Amino acid sequence: PDGNLYKVENYTGTLNNQGPTQPSDGSDFYLFRDGNAAGTVLGYTDKPDLLWWQQNVELQRYYSYRAIVEAVHHYDIGYGKNYFYYHDPETGRWSVLPWDVDLTWADNMYGNGDEPFISTGTQGGNIFRHPALLQDYRNRMREIRDLLYNTEQTGWLIDEYARFIYTPGQLSLVDADRAMWDYNPILGAVAYGSSNNARASAAGSGENTATFTFSVTAGAQYRVYATWPARPGSATNTPFTIRDGTTTLATVAVNQATRPLDVVDSFVGWKDLGTYTITGTQLVVVISNNANGTVLADGVRIERVGTTTKQLMDNTSATFAGSWSTISGYSNYNKAGMGRFYAGNPPSIVIPSPGGFPGMINKMKGYVSSRSSWIASNILTDDSQVPFGSSGPTITYIGPTGYPVDALRFRAPTYSSPAGTPFAAMKWRIAEVTPPGSATFDPTKPMKYEIEPVWESEEITTYTDTITIPSTNLEPGKIYRVRLRFKDNAGRWSHWSTPVQFVAGGAIGSVPYDLRVTELMYNAPADGGAFSPDNYEYIELYNAGPQPISLSGTKFTLGITYTLSPTVTLNPGQYALVVMFDPSLPANAARLAAFRSYYNLDSSVLIVGGNGIGQLDDNGERVVLKLNELTICDFTYGDSGPWPTRADGGGSSLELIDLNGRYDAVSNWRASWDYRG
Repeated sequence: PDGNLYKVENYTGTLNNQGPTQPSDGSDFYLFRDGNAAGTVLGYTDKPDLLWWQQNVELQRYYSYRAIVEAVHHYDIGYGKNYFYYHDPETGRWSVLPWDVDLTWADNMYGNGDEPFISTGTQGGNIFRHPALLQDYRNRMREIRDLLYNTEQTGWLIDEYARFIYTPGQLSLVDADRAMWDYNPILGAVAYGSSNNARASAAGSGENTATFTFSVTAGAQYRVYATWPARPGSATNTPFTIRDGTTTLATVAVNQATRPLDVVDSFVGWKDLGTYTITGTQLVVVISNNANGTVLADGVRIERVGTTTKQLMDNTSATFAGSWSTISGYSNYNKAGMGRFYAGNPPSIVIPSPGGFPGMINKMKGYVSSRSSWIASNILTDDSQVPFGSSGPTITYIGPTGYPVDALRFRAPTYSSPAGTPFAAMKWRIAEVTPPGSATFDPTKPMKYEIEPVWESEEITTYTDTITIPSTNLEPGKIYRVRLRFKDNAGRWSHWSTPVQFVAGGAIGSVPYDLRVTELMYNAPADGGAFSPDNYEYIELYNAGPQPISLSGTKFTLGITYTLSPTVTLNPGQYALVVMFDPSLPANAARLAAFRSYYNLDSSVLIVGGNGIGQLDDNGERVVLKLNELTICDFTYGDSGPWPTRADGGGSSLELIDLNGRYDAVSNWRASWDYRG
């Protein structure tokens, strides 16, 4: 929803987006941060209680945000900066959104990660002092580790995004980026030394000089080097004179319009000026402006031959005569340099084989492994106490061979808790994946990741050892993974089980994949007639496929317990209304007539029933439809927001919007436009 979005710096929010129904003066931000618009500290800076966090913060979103902050080491959010606050106008709750994420994927990046929600300082809410919130956060971190932040899934993600900018053996955006930033002549112009500048003199006849004087060992040989920031218009014959004390040994003319590259050391290029024997105790290098262009004096380096001893002198330590000006380096030498971007900084920062951009990819993948170990040791410290411990449960496939989409049956293990805590709930999920190299992998299309489920069950609070995965959203030929996790009565969720991966096969039986529930009338308005509103409840079925579907063996097992008539067949594209009585019985003739009259239905509309009990609950309930013991759909509807309230006695039915969408998504249901469905 369109809500206020605040960019936060130094704990103060700047409004970046104005929600049409929200304050324009920032008062909502200060009310959230401080407790009231006047700035009295009563908000999250006052270590609020559990209820405050639950009422004011989108906690599940925050747990995900904080988990990824830790996963990629986005610690540059400390000190009240580098994040946004979003205020949802519908829920009234706040979310944290990331910003400025360049300093990530390494433990040595700037910041302490101590953003206000977790901070225990005066500017922090210390959210995890509440055990329930800390447990929920750990549960979410466990889930993200299992389903996304692991070497496989994040490895796929890194490779997918790398493909946007890099193709081995071909020119790509990476090459353009390196040409722009890593090998740009500007980066070649970085001045040597801590001062990050150089000195320049206009061309002349030698009246301007720069003198670099080194103390050396008498009788030793020294190799002499010079560096400068290559610049257009620089002299191509700048004279460097090497002296033994006051005795000139040689004058070397160099081209300062190009970058020196005889030796590159710590990302600085040097020009070799030769090797000299020094009889005295001073080695002197003099640069003069007796040249055909601008002369540059930056740094000089000498190395004693036969040893590793070297001396470096920046221009700030040289002696200048005549007129010289100071020029600044084009870039921050500590962050840039030719060839530096993918080169690392050995031995502290090493880019893995094969080096370059591919090496950077491997470095990020390696970080996932090392950081996961850190997360296990520092955040998931309750792993030894969660159900099934750090390894998680193991599930077994017990359905027919070939993994038919309508018969995906799995068995759960017997509940186990290292802490001895009782069972509280279990949850199943299935997700599509597109492993690289598989038949479903297409490098030109977005990949499918396990973190995004095709279907996920509600919390099942009664232990059940088997399940049939609903087939509605599954397609033969695609690759899926099924997992299970358990919760104990202390609120600790286990790890998700090791996945069972398979290629889904075609449906078996009477094409149950094409049978849909498309509409529910669960609370019909009274009509003042002989029958109660319950008489006019119905569930609409639809055959979305090309083949007839026999309703033999079709039954509702939750919501209503009802087995449909075995003699009914739905033709392709045909609808049927399932009523809460058996319309085939003569005793129900009046009820059937009243039903048709209520909805103005002629005899062409198929109305079916069968044997069973129950009515659709006016307050919402779970509905499960099975065909020959195969689950066709399993969802729970409601009678209050966000569910359409006009369907709760207001004359509308609940209509499914997308036949191929999710039954358990509220957004896939709407109130019917027509009165009485």
